[in-house]
Amino acid sequence: MLSLRFLLMYGVLFSLFCAFACSEIYAMSSSEKSLGYKIYIQSVAIVQGDTVYLHDIAQFDSSLTDTLIQRVQNIPLWESPKNIGGTVVFSEIAIRKKVQEVLGKDALFCTYPSTLTIQRGGGIMYKKEIEQHIKEMLIPRLEEEHQASIEIDEMRLPEYLLIADPKSSLHVEIKRGGLPKSIVNLIVRSPLGKKEQQHTLSVTVHAYKNALCAKEHIERYTALDTLVEKCTYDASLIGNVFTKYKEHTYRAKKSIPKGMVIVDSDVEAVPHIVKGAMVDLLYNKNGIQLSTKATALTDAYIGEHIKVQPSYSKKLIHATVRDGHTAVVQ
Repeated sequence: MLSLRFLLMYGVLFSLFCAFACSEIYAMSSSEKSLGYKIYIQSVAIVQGDTVYLHDIAQFDSSLTDTLIQRVQNIPLWESPKNIGGTVVFSEIAIRKKVQEVLGKDALFCTYPSTLTIQRGGGIMYKKEIEQHIKEMLIPRLEEEHQASIEIDEMRLPEYLLIADPKSSLHVEIKRGGLPKSIVNLIVRSPLGKKEQQHTLSVTVHAYKNALCAKEHIERYTALDTLVEKCTYDASLIGNVFTKYKEHTYRAKKSIPKGMVIVDSDVEAVPHIVKGAMVDLLYNKNGIQLSTKATALTDAYIGEHIKVQPSYSKKLIHATVRDGHTAVVQ
């Protein structure tokens, strides 16, 4: 009795297992079959005659035999636009319906775009070609304008441009320049110069210039001297870069990390007289000039007022800085 129950239970489990395994195998085979596309319908196509054929809008997988390709590629689909440069757009539903009508079950082995644009005559300029053209036209202009090495990226471009006349030309005009974002007009002009198309798009511009960076960590109030080195920075991201290094001796107004590009707000010219320095204090009164030593109580530049304390007194005196070691009391 026990063995009979065991055999019945074993049979049920085995049946369930077989059913599950078969369903999985079928699912896998169906999935593999659905991925075995051989004909790829394009999203844009150029036709030359009065009829749109399958080979005008499709690419055929290399695994298809030449015989099969020859059999299907010349199947007519639609009438082409009447005029040179004319276009017509088909939805995915319309494409599927027509391809299924002419290919039957073989339509299952096609991939379809969301839309198909067909133009009679002319040509197509694809995204890569558009991008290259924009760079070739824009970069020399921007390098001259910004006096920098220019790189352009993040261009929001159309996937393609349909050109009605192969002799038409593509032009790029800067609508609004700037760093890092510039707005440009992409214009297609006819051989006679007539504007046929215009597309406005944004591009990201990187302008690389030379600057000074901290060679090592620079503490506040430390003279820059040999603590800086030349480096390259992106002017589209950093403004007011420090460039007056050779005009004066400068020091850090705040701590500057190693490798940081130095900007104007990071530095200040080293005062001609610094706080704590000993200076010559001159008294000029009624043609009489007296001199004594004094301690500078503040930083000051030539022509500025400074507080000093004479060596013989605790009295504070206001004087005017004449040079790097002299202050004068009038």
